[in-house]
Amino acid sequence: MRAFIAVELPQNITDLLVKAQGILQKSQADVKWVARANLHLTLKFLGDINEEEKDKIINIIKTTSQEYTAFESRPEQLGAFPKEKYPRVIWASLNNENQLKKIAQDLEERINKLGIPKEERSFKAHITIGRVKSSKNLNALSEALSENSDFFRNMPAANQNNFVVQKITLFKSTLLKDGPLYEKIYEENLKTT
Repeated sequence: MRAFIAVELPQNITDLLVKAQGILQKSQADVKWVARANLHLTLKFLGDINEEEKDKIINIIKTTSQEYTAFESRPEQLGAFPKEKYPRVIWASLNNENQLKKIAQDLEERINKLGIPKEERSFKAHITIGRVKSSKNLNALSEALSENSDFFRNMPAANQNNFVVQKITLFKSTLLKDGPLYEKIYEENLKTT
């Protein structure tokens, strides 16, 4: 089973991310945009896991969730990996990155003890909204990213773009020709104050 651990996003946030995708789509770059239903914040990509590993990972999610209190976050900026000038992955960053990073690092350390390798790159709290497929109109996309990097901050009533990070979720990912299908396998609430 191909799987990952993530934070699900509420509708007001996915609405906002879809708006951001719409603005960037005007560049007519060759981008595979992430479907609304698949927008999420990945805490740990697991790859293929078996049933025994799945059960151990669920226990790790339970333990980790009890060590953190639910907190507010919101989309902050639009950007790209490796950089705006040469976009491959288009993302929206989140504030409260340190809190998200702590959770991700705890999960990473504990899961590594199961023999699942650590990520080579350091964690950056982001929501992938698109993946570049070719160099078509790449300059236009790069310019659109630069011009709209503060898209979320410039929204009217930007304070309404907050959401509460309150659960850690284990997803199964099935690769289909139309794109991946994500199914919730398990979720655990963070502590409430």
